[in-house]
Amino acid sequence: IFLVYPIQADLKDDVVKLVEENATNYIHPLTNSLGVAMNSGWYNSSKSYRFMLLPFGLQITIGTPITMINKDLRSYDFKATITRDALITDMGLPSQLNNLITKENLTVEVKESPTCVGKEEGPTVTLRELLQQNDINTADFDTILTNGELDQVVFALPGGIPNTADLSFMPFTLPVLGVNIGLPFHFKVGLRMFPALTVPEIGKISQFGMKFQYEITDLIPIFAQLPLLHSSIHYAFNRANLFDLLSLSNWTAMWNISGDFKFIFGLGVFAGVGIQSSTMKLDYTVPADVVGLGGTKVDLTDKGDNSLVAQLGLR
Repeated sequence: IFLVYPIQADLKDDVVKLVEENATNYIHPLTNSLGVAMNSGWYNSSKSYRFMLLPFGLQITIGTPITMINKDLRSYDFKATITRDALITDMGLPSQLNNLITKENLTVEVKESPTCVGKEEGPTVTLRELLQQNDINTADFDTILTNGELDQVVFALPGGIPNTADLSFMPFTLPVLGVNIGLPFHFKVGLRMFPALTVPEIGKISQFGMKFQYEITDLIPIFAQLPLLHSSIHYAFNRANLFDLLSLSNWTAMWNISGDFKFIFGLGVFAGVGIQSSTMKLDYTVPADVVGLGGTKVDLTDKGDNSLVAQLGLR
């Protein structure tokens, strides 16, 4: 993700224009894909480490997870409310409109507005369209508004991340940089860390995570009699800060089985089932130039759809 600054800048600029469910709906694909990616790669063997007959070991992990994008995550229905006073003040419209706009609160809805992985070009809503959606007759407005004011844009909704709409996978994720440390009594501890990187005019990116794994082979009689099969359970959590704007918290818990071949160094197969969760927290203030929303403090939480998880792999 740190290799594509333009994408980061566009994403940050787009997110801060949105509030309430529009913000969480727009960012929801990122909660899902980054959450699944960050919960992956923690495990590739249930066998306890040994080195020179000592119950210790070290494994270094480097990788880049890739996650798919479901079609239903490409768009959402945008819904918003703007007060008549905010509309007139923020757009610099004549005060006489107070007599023609009888509603104190105006609503707007845009079907199939793009999420962060949707169409690159976002839709717009003009003053005329806003009034028509609220059943306000605009016939008398031409005598007050001039120079196309009735057709000026009130809402300019953000589009998706550039060049993403045609991809079936998320084009950027946080890299996996970590270690697994083997300890006595069949324990393993995993560590992941991505030191804080400051991107000018965008913000900081950082990641930290830990895994706790315990081998339970001896507790399963049939496994204890088969020298190549091992089983374990693990719990892992990780956190990421994106642009000082979004913070992602994830966890996963799994039961695992692995076949570890002694006669070929490092070769093995592994599988597991479990549960996982991802939560994105949004914390920012809407820029002053956003009509009707400028200065709004946003403090929201988006829950990912990921729950059950299964994995199968070759090491």
